Amino acid sequence: MDDFNQIESQKLEAEEHKLEVRKHFDEFTLSDEKRTNPVQWEKYTTMIDTPLKGRILDLGCGTGLLQEFLQKKIYGVDISFQMLKRAKTKEVVVQADMDFLPFFDSVFDAVLSFTSLQCLPSLDYIFGEVRRVLKKGNPFIFTILRKWSSPELFEKVNSYFEIEAVRECGEDIGVVCR
Repeated sequence: MDDFNQIESQKLEAEEHKLEVRKHFDEFTLSDEKRTNPVQWEKYTTMIDTPLKGRILDLGCGTGLLQEFLQKKIYGVDISFQMLKRAKTKEVVVQADMDFLPFFDSVFDAVLSFTSLQCLPSLDYIFGEVRRVLKKGNPFIFTILRKWSSPELFEKVNSYFEIEAVRECGEDIGVVCR
């Protein structure tokens, strides 16, 4: 297979993966949400140890639980329209792909993502996109399922950010970087 066909095949696989993720979360039920909410709340408490100010972006925002925790207007992105429809918050929500964020450069004062990055087909684009939309020197806080944590993950993060802290966070590993 030549390089062009290999790249096209990888793009198709990534798109199919994202459609599967969207379908999964479109079918996420209220009982699933009630089960996962306390777990997410604990992650927020562990990871957010300083006040966040300005424009905050929540990647993989789902129904807006982070906004409820922070009690402030934030911007949310999720691939699942059904999750966004169920949001009961003051969050400004956009259905979008985290690999291609629909925002101008350097517009957010903080970017957060809790247990969402492992839903991406790869982590090749997300850190560059976060770097692009985040104001220089400001925090990017994320968690990822522990089983996805690897030296390669930290190498990718380090190529865009300076890691300030790595924390145990339930079933996740949490990272605070700038």
